[in-house]
Amino acid sequence: MSVQIDSLTRRISGRSGKPDQLLLDSVSFTVEDGSFAALVGPSGAGKTTLLRAIAGLDPYQSGHILADGQAMENLNPRERRIGFVFQSYALFRHMTVARNISFGLDILPASQRPSSDEIKRRVEELLELIGLPNMGGAWPHQLSGGQRQRVALARALAIQPRLLLLDEPFGALDPVVRRRVRSWVRDLHERLGLTTILVTHDQDEALAVADFLVVMQNGKVVQTGDGTSLDAHPRTPFILEFLGETLTFPGHCTIQDGQAVFVPDDANAMSFPVSNISPGPAEAMLRPHEMLLVEEKGTATWRSLGNRNGLSRIEARTTEGRHFEVLLPPGHTPPADARVGFDVSKARLFRNGHLLNVAE
Repeated sequence: MSVQIDSLTRRISGRSGKPDQLLLDSVSFTVEDGSFAALVGPSGAGKTTLLRAIAGLDPYQSGHILADGQAMENLNPRERRIGFVFQSYALFRHMTVARNISFGLDILPASQRPSSDEIKRRVEELLELIGLPNMGGAWPHQLSGGQRQRVALARALAIQPRLLLLDEPFGALDPVVRRRVRSWVRDLHERLGLTTILVTHDQDEALAVADFLVVMQNGKVVQTGDGTSLDAHPRTPFILEFLGETLTFPGHCTIQDGQAVFVPDDANAMSFPVSNISPGPAEAMLRPHEMLLVEEKGTATWRSLGNRNGLSRIEARTTEGRHFEVLLPPGHTPPADARVGFDVSKARLFRNGHLLNVAE
């Protein structure tokens, strides 16, 4: 099932004379059939509001939501065949695991409801699918957080949805269980051939499970794409910073013979291959693992901070008193007493909040 969001706008009336609040500002993007998309952005970006609009739970003033090209405005939530998993799991404490899973089927109109035997068979299949066979008679309070999340997913899948919506479903899990469950969800998505949209404010989580990211800020979509393209071609500093740890070097940029000569405020000049960039102030931004220390090319000092994920952590200090962490591959550490400069040739240049170039 493909999902197309076209110029979706939602606002709520202000209270006590305050202006209306714009929750979704002409949001547009498409999720292809079978894709796993993640809506990412800070709190208040509009992610959950958008997810609830897709599910038919929240209204909107203008725009369209289409599923396989069909407008969904006139379909109630039940008719949309959408599975929705909430962050809180929302399991019914007074129902067994099996009854929780079958709930969406039990409340269908008689003309659409499967037989009792079919519902039982489907519940047993789902229990097997989520790795909890023979647990149908258990109660929610007897399950771990990860198990309750799996039951919530099974309940959403029981109605055989065309689309699965996940609203920060891993937030209440501890880090180890969280990684395990999100890997399981990604595998489930592929095995069942689902179209899935996940809401998360955790960029690592989004990059781990989704093949398509929708970055939101202040109710708007600021950029879409896979993690690699967003990291290499971020339209704004916000996108680069949101997707991971970032180092920033303010300075001045001039163009000479097809090169942007960038002079940071606290480091030596560096060059970038560019085109169509006018001289002026700029910011160079890059990841800690993209910067290299260059011996005898500067006045900065450094010290070791240990290791992170197989990389050497280095703290560099400039003569101006600025210090920042660099991640170096093994074997690239300078001598202990070396003065160093910086190779930031992989940096992205920004001016007035917009990307000027992408390093080759």
